[in-house]
Amino acid sequence: MKTSLYIVSLFSIFCNYGCISQNSSYDNYKISDENKYDISYVKEIDSVSKKEQVCVKNLVSNKEFCFDSVYFPNISSDGLKLVSIKYLKKKNSYEDNIVITDLISMREKKINMDMDYVNCYSLTWSPDNNYIAFTITDLKNAHHQIGIIKTDNTGFHILDFNSATELSKPTWTADGKFLIISDFDFIYRIGVKQYLTDTIIENDAISDTCKLDINGGGKWLTSDGKYLIFSVILYNEKFKGIIPPFNSAIITFNLTTKEIVRLTPPGLYATEPFLSENNELYFTGYTSSETNNSIYSIYKVNIDNKKITKIINNAKNPSCRIN
Repeated sequence: MKTSLYIVSLFSIFCNYGCISQNSSYDNYKISDENKYDISYVKEIDSVSKKEQVCVKNLVSNKEFCFDSVYFPNISSDGLKLVSIKYLKKKNSYEDNIVITDLISMREKKINMDMDYVNCYSLTWSPDNNYIAFTITDLKNAHHQIGIIKTDNTGFHILDFNSATELSKPTWTADGKFLIISDFDFIYRIGVKQYLTDTIIENDAISDTCKLDINGGGKWLTSDGKYLIFSVILYNEKFKGIIPPFNSAIITFNLTTKEIVRLTPPGLYATEPFLSENNELYFTGYTSSETNNSIYSIYKVNIDNKKITKIINNAKNPSCRIN
């Protein structure tokens, strides 16, 4: 296994960020076809029971469609399909089923895998919409792996990568040749076909006050290959209503200069980033005043000017179409 290691020094976080805007306008937004959806997310529909639905939405027309009893949603790159997990009761347990829903006809197709005693989660589409990558927990030996399968139900295989610890959500590079993923120790770039793994960032090298957020969604490599975008836990920045009470921020890391830029401001707990087109990043966030009612919202931030806009209330875990 070929490994190249880039040590990251994050002894300081740059606090350059934009002001939060509550307007819902979409400056320079590429208007989508009326039959396409721009974003998928999880929405809370009952604050008492905490009941949730998975929804897809067209951000221009505000057309929305919601699903019950599906989990870990991810919208396709073209905005026409949704992949998710459905749990099927099997004797005394539940079986994970990967399901693709056509958002035009609303017909479902089950993705078949010949695997027992596994949990599948953190689904993500390839840029060309032909493959789905996901993380797998083998319940027999507690190993965590990465699976890839074609959407026509062929070519299922597990990458030659095992982790004894939990894995983050995988994300695809723009050319579809690599996956970016992390465990508690490193962020990795894994070749989909070559099966070569590069270690991009070592967690212990970040700093004593800032660590990778393993549960903070995907880690993203920009299309030019120059920046890595991910969420971090800030141990020197307290946040009311969180246990442990530390803030989470989204940062960019320049792989060449090692420069760190903070994209989200203090006072906003930011996690689950999703990199879309036009240098726009969608993420889940909430303020300390919202944590009393567990109110999440989806925001977007322009990576260039750091302008932040709240776009969907009471929602989390965004994924967006990219073409």
